[in-house]
Amino acid sequence: MKCSFNFLLKLKTKKILVELCSSLLILLFLYAALMKLMTYQDFVSQLEHSPLLESFAGIVAWLVPVTEIGICALLIILRLRRLGFCLSFVLMLVFTAYIIYVINYAPYIPCACGGVLNSMGWDAHLVFNLVYSGIALTGLLLHKNIRLLERTG
Repeated sequence: MKCSFNFLLKLKTKKILVELCSSLLILLFLYAALMKLMTYQDFVSQLEHSPLLESFAGIVAWLVPVTEIGICALLIILRLRRLGFCLSFVLMLVFTAYIIYVINYAPYIPCACGGVLNSMGWDAHLVFNLVYSGIALTGLLLHKNIRLLERTG
């Protein structure tokens, strides 16, 4: 009986952590997407000043917030949550790679994140993105682990 209780406790803790990871990612992506859409002209203007994105500013200006909202939907729908965590991790890695490029190779590029995130310096933004990449990866690994535990438990 002690083993069953420990198993349930571990499973319940993992489920809570998965919900926390999912909630944090949903809050981040929904906030970021809404800020970009509410300040759409500023967002496009900032993208037009990026040496990597200037040619694609119009497409990226819609693609990024739509992708962020889509990922939120995947994280909310339980049977699609694993895909949501995967895409969250990939998107955060792409954003992180962009920031690393900006820090190392660009003299100045305005942040196109919107809202409070826009006020961060690039180094702080890098740390923030690395933390959220870790949250997405943690959610993905715990979600996978829960499914395995439920099958064998």
